[in-house]
Amino acid sequence: MRRNHAKLFWLGLIGLLLALLIARMRHVATVMDEQARPYGRLTAEEIRERALALYHTIVPRADAVRIAVDRPASGSPLPCWTAECTDAQGAFPIDFQWEAATGLCAPSDAPAGRPRMRRAAV
Repeated sequence: MRRNHAKLFWLGLIGLLLALLIARMRHVATVMDEQARPYGRLTAEEIRERALALYHTIVPRADAVRIAVDRPASGSPLPCWTAECTDAQGAFPIDFQWEAATGLCAPSDAPAGRPRMRRAAV
């Protein structure tokens, strides 16, 4: 009787782990699809590359840079991409914005570290 309970426990655990793995794989696929899809003229990867180049121009000695790329939630009146950049120690935070329709970099008036609307996986 104990063996049956142990088998059921392990089968249930394996089933749960498989379900979690499938859910995670679907989430990753959704995020990758979202990053590849343009918002306006640019994709998340293009914004990440532009932000990195600008950040290294402003802070040339930064070796490891963290970049969080965001775009507005659907229905937002502000069609722009934003990128929050810091070095590995969290110093020198800089925010960049790109107008989605034109792809041009625009000044950012939001303070660095301010919560954004929606994150693209970084």
